[in-house]
Amino acid sequence: MDRFGQLVTKLAANPNPDYGCVPEQRSLDKRIEAGLIILDKPAGLTSHEVARRVKAMLQNFQVDKVGHGGTLDPNATGVLPLTLNQATRIQDVLLRARKEYVGAMHIHGDVDEDTIRTTLEGFQGQIWQMPPSRSAIKREMRARTIDFIEILNITARDVLFRVGCEAGTYIRTLAVDVGAALGCGGHLTKLRRTRSGSFSEEQGLTTMDNLEDATREWRETGSDELLLRIIRPVEAAFASFRPIVVVDAAVHAICRGATVQARDIAQLDPEIESREEVGIFTLKGEVVARGASLAAANDILQAKKGHMVRTRKVYMDPGLYPEIR
Repeated sequence: MDRFGQLVTKLAANPNPDYGCVPEQRSLDKRIEAGLIILDKPAGLTSHEVARRVKAMLQNFQVDKVGHGGTLDPNATGVLPLTLNQATRIQDVLLRARKEYVGAMHIHGDVDEDTIRTTLEGFQGQIWQMPPSRSAIKREMRARTIDFIEILNITARDVLFRVGCEAGTYIRTLAVDVGAALGCGGHLTKLRRTRSGSFSEEQGLTTMDNLEDATREWRETGSDELLLRIIRPVEAAFASFRPIVVVDAAVHAICRGATVQARDIAQLDPEIESREEVGIFTLKGEVVARGASLAAANDILQAKKGHMVRTRKVYMDPGLYPEIR
């Protein structure tokens, strides 16, 4: 169970059952209105093409927008979060989430294993990359952080590796740069994204076939069971955020950008540090916004009044919870 789930289980029943909803209890219509599909992207399609095909599959459900949380090139496979309709509001969280990949690199010359390992280790930490010519962004050197590089196997000139990195890191460019550092050249032959932020392939991914089967079952039998398994609440994208849970009376004001006050807080993660980015949630577990804590958890708990969290971006509609004076 994630940090937020652990906190919610400790809270008393919500005293205001007339508004809001526990995310996992949302109906199919509500999930379509703002939900996530964590897809196992197939090879041969761009991320935009995948999003377009998913939108076509869901044409009977009033899906107007399908976004994706981080581009994968056509030959790459793996974790691709897709956002439906209003869930596109959380694109900022998905796009900047850290990523992990497994890649296969072919080296163009004979290099001993110790040199390969030492060279790859040298690419951990901050590196500089030039975006490839086919990318949509401006081509200029950019700093990116490589969290780790782990060699899984070396067979002759082929290297299988796992890498964790900052969003916006080009793994194909990384392979070319490693080849240049080895002095013989190299290129990436296969790439699979294994993690994107809170989502990993170990948690189970949806395939295009899974989605097609689920929509067919709904059309033929009226059962939404499979679709409810596939379309996740948007809150799943915030599992890595340390949570602050606020009382119902505070939600309306926070939805309008108000700072979270000491009196607004019902519970919080005890490991929150000052200036840390946090998730702001209702008593039912709905995401309201993300913000920056203005004090550490202990100081927040002891405070009787004052500003505790500066709201940075709101995700919940202001009208969902009433204004309580």
